[in-house]
Amino acid sequence: MVTRRRERYGLDGDGSRARVGAGGLLGVLAVGIPLLIATPAGAQMLCSEPLQPLCSTAVQSFTDATEKERCVTDTEKYLEELEAYRGCLNDALGAAEQARERAEDFRSCLQETDGSDCGLEAD
Repeated sequence: MVTRRRERYGLDGDGSRARVGAGGLLGVLAVGIPLLIATPAGAQMLCSEPLQPLCSTAVQSFTDATEKERCVTDTEKYLEELEAYRGCLNDALGAAEQARERAEDFRSCLQETDGSDCGLEAD
């Protein structure tokens, strides 16, 4: 029972985590890298919402001017990150609109012709 558990969770004899050898790492890379390369550009557009500064999430009573200034700096950085996030979302929205238009053109082509000259290009 203990042996099975150790094998299942990748534990060494002393209960520590087993280390992945170079061969295992190469196998992961061999599978993972082609997946990243083969992924369409539209699917790679990931927008990460920035984290709100901790100092703004609760009522703060700053003990000194340094803490307040740090909060101001963190908030300025947050505003910059929000602007970049908004830009990313706008880009993603534009890409989605273009994909929708291409799909509508493809559907129209299929409905209006025999379909032999119709195609839907990927991103």
